[in-house]
Amino acid sequence: MKRASLIGLVSSLGALLGSGCGEPPAPPAPDNVYVDLPEAKATASGYAWDPEAFFLSVASCNEFLGGACPIPPLLADLTPFLPLASVQGAQVFVLDPIAPPDQPPAFAQPTGPDALWRVEALPSRDEVPYFVANTGQGALLALPPEATAPLPPVAPAPYLPTVTLRPFFTGSSRFCPLGESIHTSTTGVLDAVARYRASKGLATNVADFINPARFSGVLVFWQYAPAPLPNLLIPADRTTVRAALGTKYHLGWRKPGTGGSTQSPRGFYVVDGAASSPIGVTVVVLPAGSVTDPTAPVEFLPVDTVTDAAQGRPYVFAPLPLPAIPGLISAMSVQLGAGGPPPDPSEVPYTPIPSFLCLL
Repeated sequence: MKRASLIGLVSSLGALLGSGCGEPPAPPAPDNVYVDLPEAKATASGYAWDPEAFFLSVASCNEFLGGACPIPPLLADLTPFLPLASVQGAQVFVLDPIAPPDQPPAFAQPTGPDALWRVEALPSRDEVPYFVANTGQGALLALPPEATAPLPPVAPAPYLPTVTLRPFFTGSSRFCPLGESIHTSTTGVLDAVARYRASKGLATNVADFINPARFSGVLVFWQYAPAPLPNLLIPADRTTVRAALGTKYHLGWRKPGTGGSTQSPRGFYVVDGAASSPIGVTVVVLPAGSVTDPTAPVEFLPVDTVTDAAQGRPYVFAPLPLPAIPGLISAMSVQLGAGGPPPDPSEVPYTPIPSFLCLL
């Protein structure tokens, strides 16, 4: 509520002007008048993209030019990589972690050729963030070959419903200007994990990963090296994720059709017995029943296995307490920090996810 001192000022001024007409002056307004302000609202907006398609486009550029692509791997209009990875027709919605279970989520309009989405009239607050998710609808932009030459368009693929585990704050003191909506295909990273599990006697298909009766959560981490721009996405090779629960799978990539029966159509495969991923992609699978308290977050820690002072390695990042969300794929793109000693939880002050951080 706000003191309506302006009302008192206008009333007093009116009384002063009216006194010249022979009318008695109106009594001054009390100084304790309050009015209710409307609830603050915020608009969430962002872009829908496919990190697998982005990876494949960068790989195609390197292959086309003999491993020396002159275009930086920027997710930006300045390069062909953004349109090649943009998802149109995406149905984006905003998850409110404190909303009643029966409250419907806030939906965006389907993304158009610009792959942008917008959700209006979200309650604005500083304390609790939202999360951006999508229904799995949408497809890569239908681009003619000449639009992105010399790079070929990426073959479209169906998507699974995916929540992006990047806290989205709407309050005035902590605001992420753009929210990414990661789309996870059925023919890429998760297909490789399903094929690998099946080869080890764990019958799994991609659709099982969004079946709460089979899995309490499936998380896909895309880890990138430190860079001067948050959208300069250089894979952080030989990285992993330390997980409090679940089974980890480290992904690699080869040209499609060259990696055997456990390779996915998009070229991804699980590196058998590896302690890290050569392309910075780690999948953590939480079997059903492994999460005993669904309201408590599970802690994950991005880890660099390389020590090289000249390269500023190991890269570092703070622990990530993240929710386990059954029925949706959880995805996160993380740009790691420059080298130095890992964060010490015993230091004061310390917070696993700084409240002001957009995790770009």
